[in-house]
Amino acid sequence: MAGVTGPALLCAGEAVIDLVPEGDLLRPVPGGAALNTAIAAARLGAPTAFFGALSTDGFGMRLARAAGQAGVDLSLALR
Repeated sequence: MAGVTGPALLCAGEAVIDLVPEGDLLRPVPGGAALNTAIAAARLGAPTAFFGALSTDGFGMRLARAAGQAGVDLSLALR
């Protein structure tokens, strides 16, 4: 499709915080199949966007930061 621009991969779905046990504590890490896929693809160099909801609290900011650092386009994310 000549002239079409945008991400090569659009990942749609959920972004969640997984609480991973570390001793007596729970460490919050980005999770959700769609967000994890988007982050992995972007790290491999694929132009990638995420479409899904991100909360506006601290967890949502953590998710957005992780995706942004990987190079994921969040312009379609709902907040």
